[in-house]
Amino acid sequence: MSNLKTLLNFTRQGAGGGVQNALSFLTTLATIDDTDNYIVFVRKSSPIAAAAKASRFTCRELTSRDRFLIDFSTRCRREFTCGQVCFTFFGPPWIASKGYLLNVCGVAYSNLYYPEIEFWKHYKGICRLRRELTDRLRLWSLSRADYWIFETEVLAQRALQYAKYPEKRVGVVSMTASSLVSPENVQPDSASIFNHRIPAGFRFLFLAGPAPNKQIHTLAAIAKELRTLTDLRFIVVTTLAEDSPYYKIVAKAFSHYRTEECWYNIGPCPYDKVASLIDSCQAMCTFSILESFSNNFVEAWIMNKPLLVCDTDWGRASAGDAAIYVEPNNPAKAARAMLRIMNDNQFYAHVTKQGTIRLSQYPTAIEKCKDYLDQINNARRLGILPREYRKTIQKWRCR
Repeated sequence: MSNLKTLLNFTRQGAGGGVQNALSFLTTLATIDDTDNYIVFVRKSSPIAAAAKASRFTCRELTSRDRFLIDFSTRCRREFTCGQVCFTFFGPPWIASKGYLLNVCGVAYSNLYYPEIEFWKHYKGICRLRRELTDRLRLWSLSRADYWIFETEVLAQRALQYAKYPEKRVGVVSMTASSLVSPENVQPDSASIFNHRIPAGFRFLFLAGPAPNKQIHTLAAIAKELRTLTDLRFIVVTTLAEDSPYYKIVAKAFSHYRTEECWYNIGPCPYDKVASLIDSCQAMCTFSILESFSNNFVEAWIMNKPLLVCDTDWGRASAGDAAIYVEPNNPAKAARAMLRIMNDNQFYAHVTKQGTIRLSQYPTAIEKCKDYLDQINNARRLGILPREYRKTIQKWRCR
């Protein structure tokens, strides 16, 4: 059965860091293995589809209807062989493939395994109920996998503790910077455009999508405190879609604290221009309550930028000494941390150097890709999870 093609399922990736990681994985895989060994499933006309075809993978582009059918119909049982490996890069397996395909799933839904955190507390009523229900459905659908790959050891241990996945079927592949992000990938023209568009000053980049979990709204109060501490010009740079509900929350916060001049929203950044945007700023920040792992960490380190991170267990486990830890809900304290990185050149250089050291402890893009293949091969040796082992898995809610 080892000569069967491995199915690579990227249909769960629609936007954000997941797409960037998928692009890096695919382009790297094409350099270290024969693309004929794989069949790649992607969303029709997506960036991942373009990358898969450019790398000469056998590519199956699925419309919304196709994705629904392959999820819930017997299509995968008609088209593929029992026991054939399907690696879903991030997300749950196809629902109808349980017990037929050997499902290996990358998992980045960190909030599923932190039951003590009210992850959706910023939402009210039906909006919150809908998101909490979606989480339960995600946990249920992930329980149908045969092997789970996490991005950090701390999250893998939480999954073992709360979701009760079989220990031998949980693996960890450490993240690294996308192959699209490096000093060599800075486009001078794009960097020049960013430098022209973004107001002058010390630029704190928050490269993130529009979600309350990112805590970007807290920056309005922090900016007010920071403005009282220094006359130096600083700019909070964000990449939020202006038609998103969270953008309106952020805008309202900056208006409330009268710090609009300290904020510049550049909008969503194309994947091939991320390196240029980072290069145009002086520091990168991640104030998320919770993440599986943030691409911002390794992107900051590889781009030689200091990293400011929310003080959490997952953040410290991933960044160690290579970050400045802040408490976004303590504006005065957070402002002092940001002021130090603006004012103290020696401290700036020290934090940047620690990032370089930390980055050396993470795999390269090629090493990460090989680690994924090793985990997939381990899952192949173990085979489909026997029914009796599924009985202890938490299928609806981690307790």
